[in-house]
Order: sequence, then C-alpha cells, then structure tokens
Amino acid sequence: MAIRFAAAAATLVALLALSATATYAAGADLSSRLAPPPGADWVEAQAGPTILDGPFDSHSYDTYLQTVSPSTQRVEHQLNALAFRAGYGRMWVQGSSQDVLVERVFEFGDKLGAHAWYENLKLQNQFTKYMVKAMPPLDGTPDSFGVVLKTPSYMSYRVEFVVQNLVFTIHMDSAQNDRTAAAVGQALAELRTAAASPSPAQHNAAVVDPAKPALPWPEVGLATAGGLVIVGGAAAIWWRRRRT
Repeated sequence: MAIRFAAAAATLVALLALSATATYAAGADLSSRLAPPPGADWVEAQAGPTILDGPFDSHSYDTYLQTVSPSTQRVEHQLNALAFRAGYGRMWVQGSSQDVLVERVFEFGDKLGAHAWYENLKLQNQFTKYMVKAMPPLDGTPDSFGVVLKTPSYMSYRVEFVVQNLVFTIHMDSAQNDRTAAAVGQALAELRTAAASPSPAQHNAAVVDPAKPALPWPEVGLATAGGLVIVGGAAAIWWRRRRT
C-alpha cells in the first residue's frame, strides 16, 4: 500500500511539474506579442523578486505582487477562476532619464475571461486616488483605456486594451517627462502586432454569468489590486534605489 501511495504521489508531482512547464512555455511564446522599446537607449531590467520580466503564471504573478507590496490581497484564485493560462512581462529602463517602461500580456482561455480581467483593471485605474486624468481609447479599439496617475515620486502613463483572449498593459513611469504620447505609441505598436497575429487557441472557458459582474463585488478589489500595486510597487522601488 505504501509503495502504491508513493508511486501515485510521484506521478502527481510529475504531472504538476509538466503542467507548470507547459504554462511557462506558453508564456514564453507570448513574448512576441510585446513591442520592442521605443529607442536603443532602453535597457531591459534583470528579472528578480521585485521585477517581473519573463513568463509568469497565476502563482508567480501573485507571488510577485506580494513581494512588492505585502499588503496586496491574493489574486491567484481570481485569475484561475477566469481561466488565465499564461503571461509575459518586460521592464525597460531608459539610460538617460531612468524612466521605466513596463509591458505585460495576459492570456486567458477565452474572450470572456480576458474581458472580465480587463474590466477589473479598468475599474481600478479609473477610480484609484492616484487618478489625474483619462486618455481617450486607442483609435478604432473600443476595448481600451488610458489614464495618467500621480504618485508622490513620479507620474504613471498607462494604456490597457484587450484583443480576443489577450489583455495588454503598458505603463510608462517618469519623474520629469510627459510620457503620454510614448505610452500610446507603444500600445499602438502592440495593437498592430496583435491584429496581425493569429489569436491563441481558446478553451477552458471561464464560468462567468454575462448578466452579473465578472467577479463578485467584494472580490473585484482583490483582483484589481494587482494593477494598483504597480503604482506604489515596482516603479516606487526603482526610484527609491535611484535616490540611494
């Protein structure tokens, strides 16, 4: 009996490892969906506990959020409930200004899950206390929004949009430069790439009632906290390092 149990446990571990490997492989494939930086003087940051650069799954994304802001509530089960499959992120730093560019793409099992995550991010960005003003949607893309946020240390210029079952987020943070046009330009570059590329296969549909909010209202804050933490998280850590 003990031998059979040990064998079954080993098989389960192997299957979980294969599943995680497949998720990260899918995330790696998403790297082509992100646009290159706007100039040669932008250098990609090295991945680390407080820098999300490379493929990620729901667990590693949740762990990253907890690292940059331990008070952030968990988002792993919200992403899983929306059939999140894989993601890919990049962080770039401009040598001359030390401005920061963050690009991320989230892949979901279907359009419904992607739109639910996008709407949650939209709510968070438009109602945060850091809100300064909204930017118009990208031309010809109603499922997009832009905002300018102000923190004590820097301004954050954000554009986010959804294409099929992919959600894109572009954040440019600067203490001195207006990055509105640059953020929009970066988003348009990714939008063109997304439009020209075949959409990832959609499956594992999220169980969401279209007549109800994508997530119960108490959980909307949990799911959207992931976006808000970036305002006081990765970029804030970067600027604190600059000052020291």
